[in-house]
Amino acid sequence: MLICSSFVLTRRGCSTGLNLIVAFANALKHKLRFEPGINYDDLRGYVEYLDTFAKAAEKDLERPGKKNPWKSAGEYLGVPFAESNPRKLIKRSKKPLGNLPVEILTHLSAYVDSLIANGTLSVPIYQTQAGIYPMFPSSIITQAH
Repeated sequence: MLICSSFVLTRRGCSTGLNLIVAFANALKHKLRFEPGINYDDLRGYVEYLDTFAKAAEKDLERPGKKNPWKSAGEYLGVPFAESNPRKLIKRSKKPLGNLPVEILTHLSAYVDSLIANGTLSVPIYQTQAGIYPMFPSSIITQAH
């Protein structure tokens, strides 16, 4: 995107947009690993101030307990039936977990709209590009399910 040049945005505004992009990448990584919630070192600092379903469901998630020695040995040896189901936390959740990458893209789109509304992003061609591009990954993610 071209919105981050020095004459268009201030340093703080640019870092906000870039932080949302980094948050999207990290949230997508955890989504593909079937890791719900926001309680991860590479994700928490970027999304804890956002109002998301994943944040609302975080306190109700059951975290896995301590493994017994047989299960640990089976996982170490690569025995398929000893491995835990990666979707276990998702299946046992009591609240909707939401789709964190799509929610972050929605916040990014709202951020771009605020840039257009306050006149920071005033060139029409940049407005078009900045308004369309954040939603491309959203359509890919929702079609994959």
